[in-house]
Amino acid sequence: AIPRLTGAKLILDMHDLLPELYALKFGLTRGGWAERALRLTQRAATTLADRVIAVHRPQYELLLDSGVPARKLTIVMNAADPEVFPTRKKEPRLKEGAPIRVVYHGTLLQRYGVDDMVDAFALAHSEEPRLQLTIHGGGDHAEALIERVKQAGLQDAVQIDGQHNSLDEVAKAIRGAHFGLVPGRDDHEDSVLPTKMLEYLAVGIPTVAVKTRTVGRYFDETQSELCPLGDVSAFAQAILRVANDKARRKEMVQN
Repeated sequence: AIPRLTGAKLILDMHDLLPELYALKFGLTRGGWAERALRLTQRAATTLADRVIAVHRPQYELLLDSGVPARKLTIVMNAADPEVFPTRKKEPRLKEGAPIRVVYHGTLLQRYGVDDMVDAFALAHSEEPRLQLTIHGGGDHAEALIERVKQAGLQDAVQIDGQHNSLDEVAKAIRGAHFGLVPGRDDHEDSVLPTKMLEYLAVGIPTVAVKTRTVGRYFDETQSELCPLGDVSAFAQAILRVANDKARRKEMVQN
């Protein structure tokens, strides 16, 4: 506030909307006192700022609806650094009978739908035993996810490193995958476009993604195998379709 009052310009890089994020993380009641307090906090911050950066169009629209004037708003999308995530020339060879390598990377939080992802993978693996899932990442839900894998008897098919990795480590680790998974849990926030999806696409890795409203704004069925929110069975069938269709994987990468 002091630099602002003495003439400095202030840019607020939003990334996450405060009320929506906290409602998801802590189960706040819509319209409750805590959510109202967070909205007032966000309003104060956007009022004080000279410019506000949104990460994509849906977030821009939500901020506009909350009262931030258009003259203050700019969209600067998250993107994969092409030096860290260079495009690969072709997908790894898949010999007959060899494992089909599937990957997920990112923070392991329940609100990201990672438990639904494991349940869907378990259903798909029961029909296609060649599927192998590697999960790179740590987070609040890591231990529960490891236990879920054990209960499903998938220790030989699912590997979870359970730790946060550098971008360089992640970029190297995912390059050998045949396709990536992009789960989603809840449309409540309606402002999340998973950066992991953009990183898979930058490398040239086809994706199976849950079709949240924001994902659906940017991608269609020609570019990703999309499945309905909250439908574990549909997620599993999408995994199987992509696993067994090389032409489909190539088509998505090209598109």
